Amino acid sequence: MKLFSLLFLLAFSSCSSAAFITFTGTFVDDDERFYMPFTVTDTTDVTITSFGYSGGDLLDNTFIPEGGFDTVLFLFSSIGEFINSNDDRSLTSFDAEIIDTLTAGSYVAVLVQYNNFLNGAAQGSTVDINGDSLWAGSGAINFEDITGSDRTGNYAVQISSDRLVADDAEKVSAPSTLLLFSLVLLLPALRRKL
Repeated sequence: MKLFSLLFLLAFSSCSSAAFITFTGTFVDDDERFYMPFTVTDTTDVTITSFGYSGGDLLDNTFIPEGGFDTVLFLFSSIGEFINSNDDRSLTSFDAEIIDTLTAGSYVAVLVQYNNFLNGAAQGSTVDINGDSLWAGSGAINFEDITGSDRTGNYAVQISSDRLVADDAEKVSAPSTLLLFSLVLLLPALRRKL
């Protein structure tokens, strides 16, 4: 009976785990932009984190090596309302991170290289996120960072939330769902042994 209780608690606690979408790739040009559309189904906290510059572990345990470019993240609503941005997630990392509470709806996160900021757009304003005139351009050459160090065009971005849906549903991972499904299949066998 103790085993059954433990499995129930594990399954119940894993139901609230965050789903996540992971994007990896390589910029060829310093002024590239990478657009990541996603939807949240209810009011929820969303975390968008880049991992290319300093590296780190994604939620699926994929290790991202350091060496990528200095990233900046922007967050927009589906109609182009500028919601939030972040340049550096800490004093020691040139990777970016946005943590925001979003209401149900569709959103677009945009990844750019440092210094490719918005030309005069203020938070709350609605802009054409695809328009080249919106973006200032990085002014960098060959992904060099602000210290003059050579970097690569490699990036990794993870979007996580407990109410997350991607445009391509295959990109959304929720390890807790697989665990819960496995436990449901194993329950009859466990009951016989208890």
